[in-house]
Formats: sequence, structure tokens, C-alpha cells
Amino acid sequence: MNQKVISFLVSIIVTLLPLTSFGSMELSPAPEPPGQSSSILSSGKTETLKIMSFNVLGVGTGDRSPENRLSGVAQTIRDQLPDSFGLQEASDYWRWTLKEELSDLYAEAGNYGRHLGLNEGTPIFYLKDKFVCLAQGVFWLSDRPLLYSNGWDTSVPRIAAWALLVDKATGFAYIHYNTHFDHIGELARTNSAALMTEKLNSVKLPAVLTGDFNCKPDSVAYSYFTAGGLADARLLAAKADKGRTYHGYKGEDIRTGQPIDFIFTRQSCLESVESYAIIHTQYGGQYPSDHFAIMATLTLKN
Repeated sequence: MNQKVISFLVSIIVTLLPLTSFGSMELSPAPEPPGQSSSILSSGKTETLKIMSFNVLGVGTGDRSPENRLSGVAQTIRDQLPDSFGLQEASDYWRWTLKEELSDLYAEAGNYGRHLGLNEGTPIFYLKDKFVCLAQGVFWLSDRPLLYSNGWDTSVPRIAAWALLVDKATGFAYIHYNTHFDHIGELARTNSAALMTEKLNSVKLPAVLTGDFNCKPDSVAYSYFTAGGLADARLLAAKADKGRTYHGYKGEDIRTGQPIDFIFTRQSCLESVESYAIIHTQYGGQYPSDHFAIMATLTLKN
């Protein structure tokens, strides 16, 4: 690692030292990412990244139990080898088992369940030999995001995780956000979209957002992303798969329908999108989840 990169990393660490860590029942377990005024920037750089989003289905029985789908989920990730990826419906089982299963390649961030550390979370994993995570955290999708809280008409508390990742070789830094919107509350989805758009626009570092948004491209919630300056990687890719991302094991034509899982980034930090893929691979004769993993290869700039 060269001297410039080392100096850059040290400056980030020094900037983040005053921030608090895991809090009490009333507080978020981590601070906000560095904002627009942050000095921890390596300007004038670009980097091509492979970003994945994967709802792994937190429950199931028989052949579709998490235990019987574990090898397929892990192999999907190994086959695609994303730089960083976000999981949804990551129950306690998934969060801790995948951490162990992929420990030769990946480290995790934001491994915190939505019920004060327990139950489903939205963790982010990153290639540990390539990146260092200098800060991480979670917040709730509500009008009190730094408090443990239900938001609007959500059926359960909903959470988002973030990780500040820095390439050890180049010093390129970006923030990966990952979330899972409510499947029932329409107001919650709309307000959550506004909140996440605000979060991405409040940081100057390049940022990506992955998630199961439980809404289609013609929804009000989705329109908040595009109206707020975010880009859907699927629409800008030079090469892109089409079709649904949730199949529910129903046997529907997988290459028709509309997605509910997306990969977004800020228009201002996007150089290009090389490809967008919906991963249709089966393992042991079945899909590893009721959602397909999606992956975008994109070039970000700062």
C-alpha cells in the first residue's frame, strides 16, 4: 500500500474517531456516514465495481429451508464474486452462517438485526482482501431514523445498513447502502424512498444503494428515487437482463414481469454501467431463494 493511500486512510480514521458506536435501546448502533462537508475524499478517481443485491428468504421448510438452500446461496455469491453485496431477509441464521461460510473471501458490515440487533437485518459484505471498511452503521426507516422505531404504516420495524469501503490499493472510497422496504405499507415505502434518496444525496462520496424495495418501476416510491437524482443501473446498462426479480417459486416466466429489487447510484457519481444481470442459476435443481440475485457492473467517479 503506497504512502498516499496510507495517509488517506489515516485521515478518514481521525475524522471518524469522535463518532459514537453501539448505543442503548434508544439510540442507533452507529453514526451517520460522512456528509457533504467531509474532507475524506480522494477526488478525480474512477473505479469499476461489481455490486450485488440478494434477498435470501429468511424462512422456509423442507427443501426450501434456509439450511437446505445455504449452499446455493453461498455458491451464487462465489460464482458472481461481487466487490460488495447487500442481503435482505437476512435472519439471525443467515447473517451468522453466511459470515462463516464466506469468511475466506468476505467480511461483513452492518450485521445488526432490526429488533435491537436481533431478527432480520440488511448486512453488507465486501471482499476483505481488496477493501477496508472504515465506518459502518444502521438506521431505521422512519421519521426517527436514529431511534429504534416503526415508521409510518410499516408492518414491522425496517432497517437500512451502510458501509464506507476503501480500496486498499487505489484509495477509492464509496458508501454502500442496503435496505428492505415494507411489503404492506404504501406510505412507508414512499417515505422510505424519500429518506434513502436524501441519505445518498447528503454524502459527497460515491454511493450505491441495493435492496428489495417491494415496489415496481411504475410506483410512487420508485419515482422518488429517479426524481431525486438517483440512477437505476438496470436502465443504463450497456447489456441488461429483463424480467422479474421475485418469482416466489411459482413457475412464472422468469424473463417477463417487473423487478422489485434494484441497484441505484447517484447520477452525479456515475461514469457508466457496463452490465446488469439477473442471476437465474439453479443449484441442486432449485433456485436458492424466492428472489433472484441481481448484479450490476458499474464505474463510479468522485
